[in-house]
Amino acid sequence: MRHIDRVFIHCTGGNQNATPEDLMKVFKEKGWENPGYHYVIDKKGITHKLLDIEEIANGVAGFNANSIHIAWIGGLDGVDNRTAEQKTTLGCWINFFHRSGMLVMGHREIWGRNPKNWKKSCPNFDVWIDYPVVNPK
Repeated sequence: MRHIDRVFIHCTGGNQNATPEDLMKVFKEKGWENPGYHYVIDKKGITHKLLDIEEIANGVAGFNANSIHIAWIGGLDGVDNRTAEQKTTLGCWINFFHRSGMLVMGHREIWGRNPKNWKKSCPNFDVWIDYPVVNPK
């Protein structure tokens, strides 16, 4: 059993109509053995499991061994176009993992809080503002 102490929130950076199968195809085309996320949330707010949490996903280089990765489907062109259903489901996951004692953060937060330092805007919103319960302050 691996030690998990961090949860990264992502967006897929694509069309909100993409399916989990579409995403898996993209990961395979990249040559990845495992997908980039453990779970994805579709536009209806339904969570789809892509990988068991005991397996290591390819979500954030250098942080994957001890992390879980959750993505909302969408975010094309850096836009936060989460549906109300995605926001609700994501909030449930965030609260669950936070109560479990894990640090919950957006992918971009590994580069700090200054947007000038971000290599990408993923998850295209500020996790610690939208879900303040997890803000480590």
